[in-house]
Amino acid sequence: MRIAEHAILGPAPAAAEVTIAVDGRPLTARAGEPILMALLAHGIARCRTMPDTGAPRGLFCGVGRCPDCAMTVDGVLNVRTCVTPVREGMRIETQQGLGHWGNDGRRMTNDESAPHAAEEPGEQPRPSSLVTRHSSLITRHSSFVIVGAGPAGLAAALAAARAGARPLVLDEWPEPGGRLRHTLATVGDARGVALAGRLAERARESGVEFATGAVAWGLFAENALGVALGEERAVTLRPETVVLATGATDIAAPFPGWTLPGVFLTSAVERAITLHRVVPGARFLVVGAGADAVHAAETIRAGGGEVVATVPAGAVRRAAGDGRVERATVATDGGERDLAVDAVCLALGRVPDCALARQRDVALTYDAARGGHLPARDARGQTSVAGLYIAGEAAGALGAEAALRDGARVGCAAAGGDPADADALVADLLA
Repeated sequence: MRIAEHAILGPAPAAAEVTIAVDGRPLTARAGEPILMALLAHGIARCRTMPDTGAPRGLFCGVGRCPDCAMTVDGVLNVRTCVTPVREGMRIETQQGLGHWGNDGRRMTNDESAPHAAEEPGEQPRPSSLVTRHSSLITRHSSFVIVGAGPAGLAAALAAARAGARPLVLDEWPEPGGRLRHTLATVGDARGVALAGRLAERARESGVEFATGAVAWGLFAENALGVALGEERAVTLRPETVVLATGATDIAAPFPGWTLPGVFLTSAVERAITLHRVVPGARFLVVGAGADAVHAAETIRAGGGEVVATVPAGAVRRAAGDGRVERATVATDGGERDLAVDAVCLALGRVPDCALARQRDVALTYDAARGGHLPARDARGQTSVAGLYIAGEAAGALGAEAALRDGARVGCAAAGGDPADADALVADLLA
C-alpha cells in the first residue's frame, strides 16, 4: 500500500509515473523506485520460487544482500528487485526456480572494441562515467579513501577534511547517509533522515568527494581496494590510507515459516516506509526488544501500519499462510497464541560488518558487548595493518550517535590530526 501522507514526513515527494509489466499484467510505478516497491504497492509479495520445493520468496533484507527478491527482468535472471529501479516498459516476471537461460538471458562478453568514456588523468571513479565494457579493470589512485557513507563514514570524512585531507568516500547507495536515510529516530536533536542530508551537504561543502553506486568488494595487499561500479566496470584504488566505515547488518533468527513473503528484517521495513513511502503490510508482528523494536514499531505506525504485538526474540513459534504470511503463533505464559498478521518485522539488533578488514587478516579481539570478535584497534582507530583504520558500527560502536563520534575521532586521527579535535566537530554536527 502506498503512503499518501506520512505521519511525520508529510506527503510523498512528486514523481513521474511509468508503466511496467509484471507477469504480463500492466502496472503503474513511480519512476526510479525499486521494482519491489512498485510490486508491494500493488499487493504483489512473491518474487520467486525455490527450485527444489517451489516455496515462494519475497522481500526480506531490503538491501540487496540476499537472493529472496530475485526476479527475471527484461529476460535477465536473478535481478535483485529490492535495489533495482524501475523504468518505462520494463518486463518483470516471477522467477521459477533457477529460471531458464536462453536467447534473452544475460550473456557476458569481453568485447575489447566496446567504447570507453573519456577520462581525465587522476579523475576519481563516478557512476556518471561508467564504461559500457565488461571485465574492464582500471587502476586508480586516491590517497585517502573511506568505505561507507553512513554516520561514521560521513563524520570521518568531515573530520579528515578539517585535518587537511581530501577524502574520497565510496558507498553502494545512490545517496550518502547510510542507515540514517531511513531512520526516524532522533540522533542528537534531529531525526536520522534530516541529519543524513545535513551531513552530506556539509561534507560536499568541505571538499569531500563521493563515488555513489560503488561497491568495495575486496581489500588486498598494500590496502588495494577492488571496487565495482555498476555491473559492467571495476576499478582498483591504491590509497595510502583506508578508513572502513561499513556499518552493521541486521540479525536474522529462523523459525518455522520465516522464509514466507511477509517476514522482513528491520531495514527492509524502514526503507520501504521511510524512503519509498510503501507500507509492506497492514498488521505487523514486531519481534525484538529494546530500542530496535521500539523504533521499528514507531516507523510502522508512522506509515499507517498496525502493530498487533511486540514479542521478544525466540517467542515466535511459527508463521503460516498461503503464499505469504497470514498468521503467526507466539509463545505466552500459558502456552501459545495465534495472531492474525500479514507481516513480521525482525528487530533483533545488528552485527558489525567488518568483512573487508578480515580479508586483510587483521588482528582480532573479543568484544563481550557484541558477543564476538572484532578488528583490534589502537587509540587512533588503526588496525594491525598499517594505513588501515576502522570506525563506527563496523568497529563495535552501538548506535548512530556513537558511530558518528567514533567516525569523527578516527577520521581526524587517520588524516594526521588530533583525535581530541573531533569532539568540537561532533557537537557542531549534532547541534
